[in-house]
Amino acid sequence: DVAFIRDWLSFTDANIGALARAAPIPTLSQPNLWGQVDGWHAMDTKDEGFVFLFNPTFAKRNVTLPIDEAVGVSNASAGSSWTVEELYPNRGQPRGSWTHGAHVTLELYGADALALRLTKKASPSTAAVTPVLTRGASGKSVRVPWSARPASAQACAGLAYTDEVDISFAGTPIEHGMPISSTPVPATFSGGWFNTTFSIPSAIFDQLKARQANYPIPWTANDRNASWLDPSRLLMTLAYAHPLTTAAPRARLNGASLKILWASNSRNGPASASQSCFTGYYIDASSFPPETMHSLSVWMPSVAPGDFQGLFWDNLDTEYTNDVVACSAVAGESSVARFI
Repeated sequence: DVAFIRDWLSFTDANIGALARAAPIPTLSQPNLWGQVDGWHAMDTKDEGFVFLFNPTFAKRNVTLPIDEAVGVSNASAGSSWTVEELYPNRGQPRGSWTHGAHVTLELYGADALALRLTKKASPSTAAVTPVLTRGASGKSVRVPWSARPASAQACAGLAYTDEVDISFAGTPIEHGMPISSTPVPATFSGGWFNTTFSIPSAIFDQLKARQANYPIPWTANDRNASWLDPSRLLMTLAYAHPLTTAAPRARLNGASLKILWASNSRNGPASASQSCFTGYYIDASSFPPETMHSLSVWMPSVAPGDFQGLFWDNLDTEYTNDVVACSAVAGESSVARFI
């Protein structure tokens, strides 16, 4: 929305010194490689700044970064460490401390980005209070350093000191680009039938209804030919590499034939039958009953093993809450090198 755009424009103005030095992260793939995370770093002359990561696929991806020249940090900062804070999608979430020469592993939501701020410790800019975790993804847990725990939360009261703390949040998990089910795609899958079962939480439809109420645009049938319009629809994306207009999948829901639609970047895409406007296939699940177990079978055309990632919900935003339901100490030295 307008506030979101204005906020990032202001961010650009405030951090132009670091952003002017932006460069691709060479240890990651190039943006033209399907299915791989790519990213940029933007560090100022004091080795403070930002890391931006982009996941072009619907599947969650883990990525490991070396904290050195690969992310724009010079050898002049050998021995230094940084306080890391998330700017997007969950602004303000602490991401722990990174040390020069270490490797950190991060998880990215499907079809999403991750923006991080790195502030060098023992520099003038570290005078600010260490970020405290104020909210997290609904129904999920996050591991943070002791100093970042929400100490005011009742669930954290009386917790004995430990280096790291696992914080659990209330609610139903709703994530951007979340899979429709937990059924994995076999690594050797090369086409044919893929079967799964799924249920749609009512909270998903609540989110979509709220979006339509906030943005009451009278979408037309022609508008909906462009799959990115009318974002109050619940769309199920068939995520795979190199879809073709001449090789459409088929589907059955609870034993009955189910229509599969073209995803297009143009209102006239399906009518023109142009591969240049075509972005894949999807199923409109807006009318599917919630809180009901459904059986889905999808027949896929021939694909290379690994190219079919599965079925994912589109038009969802990750939901966050500040309602902490559990706060537990991490026993011993943690082997987890990330804060997600």
